[in-house]
Amino acid sequence: MRFLFLPLSFLGFLLSLQVNATDSKGNFAVEGVGKLTCQQYLAIRENSPDAFREYAGWIDGYLSALNQYLPATFDLVPWQRTDLLQLSVARLCEKSREMPFFRAVDILAKGLSEKRLIEQSDRVEFAVSGADQTFFVYKEILRQAQQELIRQGYLKGAADGVLGEQTKKAFLAYQKDHDILTTGLPDQLTLFGLFVSDQREDVPE
Repeated sequence: MRFLFLPLSFLGFLLSLQVNATDSKGNFAVEGVGKLTCQQYLAIRENSPDAFREYAGWIDGYLSALNQYLPATFDLVPWQRTDLLQLSVARLCEKSREMPFFRAVDILAKGLSEKRLIEQSDRVEFAVSGADQTFFVYKEILRQAQQELIRQGYLKGAADGVLGEQTKKAFLAYQKDHDILTTGLPDQLTLFGLFVSDQREDVPE
């Protein structure tokens, strides 16, 4: 499976924030679970689900701070759930178990920056038919999903960020072809397939 994060073409993108957070030697204090190693993160992920939630909160807090202070950024993770982000961090940590946990999150954030949401976008609420479940997707992300459906031949016309009947049919066709639950909606697994990879093993349900 390909990682959730993208090529690190924005390597210098976060440097302005890091400079402000460091001393004259380039050091800065890391708080909470961010100080632990990737090895510790992987062990807790495997054996202690309750403690593992602290890592989820740390990731959310770190990314929220980047959303606030990085230029031209509204949301670094405009569609990804936290558990999907944790999966990507775990894959990074498996490659370098002695790396500090915060560094793995930093690498992830740098990769995500290429597909960040630059400015605020309206959110659209969707309800899953036959299930007591709703979720929100930015209109801009829906538009980008339409663009990908057009590119892959599932949809014709212009991407407008509106879930019309043709877009629903396109989502249904894509989901059927890729063995995804057929909702006709831009749900998490569908967006993952469109934006990241057609190989979805190990992706959270």
